[in-house]
Amino acid sequence: MKPASELPMERCREAEPFEIPALLAIYVFYGVYILIHDWICYFGGLETSLLTYLGAAVVFGAATVAFFCWNRKTHLLRFTAPEFSRWDLLVFAIFLFLFFIRVGRADNACDTLNYHIIHQENPFRNFVTQDFFPGTREVFFPALADRMYYPFRLLLGYRMGTLLYTLLMMLTYFCSKRLILQFLPRNSVCSEGKQALLSLACGSLLISNFVGHEICSYYVDLFPVPLMFYVLGAVITDQQTDRRGDPFLGLCIGIIVAIKLSYAFLLLPLGLLFLWENRKRLSPGLFLTFAVLGLIPVAVYLMNAWIQTGNPIYPLFNTLFHSPYLSDQQREVLNGGGPSNLLDGLIRPFYWGIQSDNSGYIVQSDGRITLGFISAVILLVLPAKKASDAKRVRLLAVIHICMVYMTVFFIDAYPRLALIIEPMGGILILLLVVRLYQGQTIRLVQRITAFALSVALLVSVSYAGILLLLDHYEFSWEYPAYLSNGGTTRAGLKFLFKDYPSSQKENPALDEVKCWVAFCPIGGLMRMLEEDVPVLQAQYASGFEYRQEQMETLLQKYGTDGLYTLANWASIGQTLDYMTDDGYVISGPIETFNSCIFNGALYLIPVQVGTTGNSYYSLNDSQPSYTQKITEGKKLPEITGYTGLSSLIKSWNEDFKPITLRFSLVSGDTTTVLAETTIAPDFEYHTLALPCEIQVKAGDMIAVEALNPDGNPYGYFIDLINIKAN
Repeated sequence: MKPASELPMERCREAEPFEIPALLAIYVFYGVYILIHDWICYFGGLETSLLTYLGAAVVFGAATVAFFCWNRKTHLLRFTAPEFSRWDLLVFAIFLFLFFIRVGRADNACDTLNYHIIHQENPFRNFVTQDFFPGTREVFFPALADRMYYPFRLLLGYRMGTLLYTLLMMLTYFCSKRLILQFLPRNSVCSEGKQALLSLACGSLLISNFVGHEICSYYVDLFPVPLMFYVLGAVITDQQTDRRGDPFLGLCIGIIVAIKLSYAFLLLPLGLLFLWENRKRLSPGLFLTFAVLGLIPVAVYLMNAWIQTGNPIYPLFNTLFHSPYLSDQQREVLNGGGPSNLLDGLIRPFYWGIQSDNSGYIVQSDGRITLGFISAVILLVLPAKKASDAKRVRLLAVIHICMVYMTVFFIDAYPRLALIIEPMGGILILLLVVRLYQGQTIRLVQRITAFALSVALLVSVSYAGILLLLDHYEFSWEYPAYLSNGGTTRAGLKFLFKDYPSSQKENPALDEVKCWVAFCPIGGLMRMLEEDVPVLQAQYASGFEYRQEQMETLLQKYGTDGLYTLANWASIGQTLDYMTDDGYVISGPIETFNSCIFNGALYLIPVQVGTTGNSYYSLNDSQPSYTQKITEGKKLPEITGYTGLSSLIKSWNEDFKPITLRFSLVSGDTTTVLAETTIAPDFEYHTLALPCEIQVKAGDMIAVEALNPDGNPYGYFIDLINIKAN
């Protein structure tokens, strides 16, 4: 008799329905709803609004009703609830605890302020002739995951909008639990104690260096992981030889790529395995099913990038697409931390995750990626009680090894862009421990090895958990850990459910902004503060002639009135440096203000192109004073100084003492103090008014000094925007 997968449709109704995890199906349906919404926005030329969401809801609702009516008649699919135990509640309580101790601190991570927010609000805006690459090169990447965040942010506010990530941790937990059970003997975890161990082990997979530290952020690296777990289980355990599961599998693959383009590389070994396992039923219809369902989710984002830049996956593989905004010889890498040669790439997984990676993003790591890779290698040769069990686990190990090397060679060895390899490493560690304990003859060396692996995983989880609570510098300008920034976190709690888009325009000076010019990756923050104002990324324009020409065209289009840039306490130094290098000057007073969506002060800086205006200088250890020579006689009615406080503000402590900023006139052998002020770490813009007009002549010198209370040169950075002589 033929299997159910090969029977005609009318006879399939009598067979057992194909099972799909219900929670994963809800996640996929939500992704489909967002895709319908984005197709409506893109082809209708509409801005995201309540009406677009309602329109998408109508279309999605009609399609969902039709689908369930069809499935009720055919009985082809059955949505199964997860295997739940009371120990799952403990794991969820831990996830929620980590969320709520950090939720008061707004997500000010670099990528969030650079392009995630821009993707959330409108990924289809013209980023070449209306804005100019406001999220730098990443602004044209597929934006499905960011768009999935946006309804949560609109409903719950900026801080609570990150709750979706924690909910996805719970979904990933159930998917990892389901995947592990597919590789364990039946009824192997039927006792209460074994269920507790399985729940805590699956929860530990997500208390890790990368997954755990993105809690309360708008990062999207976890989004494809639960879908990848389903695809892994379906392909490796032969479940996907049933053709009734093809549409759902194809849709999962399409959503994975639309969420994270880098996963296209990781899906290659799974695709080859799927073709081999289904070689007897290969047909044009099978390829068409996967081609259509795999491309539909990502197509709208690729079309948008192609039309605007000439490269559908800008900025990658430009030697094929020849976008004018990149040189054909320029290799735009994902992160720049890849192996230096073949040998380095081959051995990288054996120390990767223990030593900091080349990209400089990871300062501390729990070593789980390396330990998981070594466990995969051991599982390739370790025997099992049943040959079928050994085959499936070896396939999983091979797929994991392939994904690790895909990450090393094609994703620049940056684990965050292939986040699945971290929890997958934990799964392989757990499977190796189980295999060692289930050997036909459990020798002492097996017990010792299994115990050592269990301890190593426990240490890894504990280390990652401690970093979550104490101090971990991650993918941003921030220290988002709770205990190291408890004051800021607690202060932000008052903004919960209040930090909506309508509350983010908090300074009247923002009304003067007609065009933003960004000198650091902060375009998303600019867009949140003034959503209808164009954002021009001057930093990305520099270095390539065609981009510079387009930038100059837009500056002429928008004019010089109302041209502003924005900086925070961490980016002020970089902003002023880039501004000076790119030929911009400060054209007026700097406004300091606070926003409910940012932890700390923000600086609103009026700018203009040209050589007239306030200049920028920096006093530091090697140059504690600055001197400007007067080239012609003039009156000097006012001198201004700005305490920009570069990133070394982190070195300030309770023993910090205010410093004196002094302006003096040096005329021949005579030095006259014109003005001085005491500066505390207050993030403020200081103006020094002279008591009267000072007449200076050619050859005179204006000296600026930063002094400690004892009169010695001050040893920290003071950024100065001064000396304007009228």
